[in-house]
Amino acid sequence: MSRMLWGSAGAFIATCHSGAYRAHRERIRGFSDYLMQHADSHHDFDLVIFAHDNNLLSAERLTEALRGNNRVIGLYSVGAGREGIAAALNAHHAKVFWVGHALSQSTAICLRSGLMDICIDGAPEIQARRSLDLVLRRLGLIDVDVSNAPVQFLRSRRRIWPILLPCVLSQTAAGVSSTATDPNGSGARIRALVAELHRLAARRLTKPR
Repeated sequence: MSRMLWGSAGAFIATCHSGAYRAHRERIRGFSDYLMQHADSHHDFDLVIFAHDNNLLSAERLTEALRGNNRVIGLYSVGAGREGIAAALNAHHAKVFWVGHALSQSTAICLRSGLMDICIDGAPEIQARRSLDLVLRRLGLIDVDVSNAPVQFLRSRRRIWPILLPCVLSQTAAGVSSTATDPNGSGARIRALVAELHRLAARRLTKPR
């Protein structure tokens, strides 16, 4: 955010549920640490709004913060309450650079409209696919190496619904189909899981762009 707003003086603020969730604390801490390490005398970060993942609270508290500081140029939102955040930003008189989490139908609309600038998505389909591959390998139903590298987050700037390539699922399904006799029926259950993941992948790929 600081690099994208380089040359624009102003303040950054953040929203999260509260200090109760470790993931939220770590995201806010990481954001703050980065700004400190790449200090810019034109940027300030001194406000974190606790909105408890609630749309109404998010809208009310963000609106209050924007009214109280006309220097706000950037917002980093952690957690839910995104519809409330969108309402507050839409009603604000000036553009605020918004970075948020979790690509969904609501954030997709915000990206398309330009209200949200970047959405950091944890690629849940990839995580689910890898988990299934690990289970299949542990059960001896497939004989392929499963990567243990961290799943890379997808960052989208007005590019909606990243393409999900189900090639690993196809290999997984082929591996299960070629499995020898399975008296316990575990292969059939896992094939059903693979089929369900294929269905979800197809739905994701056919969403409007």
